Amino acid sequence: MDGFVRRGTLLFIAALLVSSLSACGGSDADEADTGGSSQGAATTEPVSDPETPAETEVVGMPAGFPADVPVHPGTVTEYDPIAVTDTSTVHQLYVESQSSFDDVVAWYQTSLPSGWSVGYFESEDNQGMEAKIALDGGDYTPVDPEGVGGGVLVGVFENDDATLIVTTVTVMEAP
Repeated sequence: MDGFVRRGTLLFIAALLVSSLSACGGSDADEADTGGSSQGAATTEPVSDPETPAETEVVGMPAGFPADVPVHPGTVTEYDPIAVTDTSTVHQLYVESQSSFDDVVAWYQTSLPSGWSVGYFESEDNQGMEAKIALDGGDYTPVDPEGVGGGVLVGVFENDDATLIVTTVTVMEAP
């Protein structure tokens, strides 16, 4: 039930984000699978041995997810593109990583590709670890200094056996 509540909360945040943004970068071209992104081509072999070091790529990356958005390595467990309006789509990608919560957060803070940065960061430690990260980069609207808006939002959640990373990207098409 806790995962269901988190996913519902993230969907609500994404819908609220779209309604509050007047314009956000991105287009259908952003959604094309370039195969040459920093995530590389998706493989079909998930990491199954808990003793294996942290993943080095995203396994199972869907072709519809914007290829220019940095995603921490792990295994895709769910992908949900949601058409919010005729001109906007919210992409939600769920990735499980064997990396620790702290390692995932550190990756976003120190290992983003060139042209990307953390525009807003908030971490909470209540009933488990949780972090909210807004990324600035690409053709997406950056977050404002108060942490509002932004076209790329990342939620990081510590679970019992893996770290869950939910990346939400709002893509606005040109009218």
